[in-house]
Amino acid sequence: MLLVYWFRRCGRVLVIVALILAAVQWLRDGAVDWVEVLFWSALPAVLSASINTWWARTRGCGLPRRDD
Repeated sequence: MLLVYWFRRCGRVLVIVALILAAVQWLRDGAVDWVEVLFWSALPAVLSASINTWWARTRGCGLPRRDD
């Protein structure tokens, strides 16, 4: 369940950052290099998803409860 939570967070941040970087690159250069955009948007996505998942796990917030 924690992995699904991480992938959702990572995907959301990746899409948002990639769209922002693509818009900036298109306005600056007139074209978008998607490989570069995805490369530079992956780092903040992975970092923010990892920090967010760690925070939710340690604080017990944002994660569905499991009955063990």
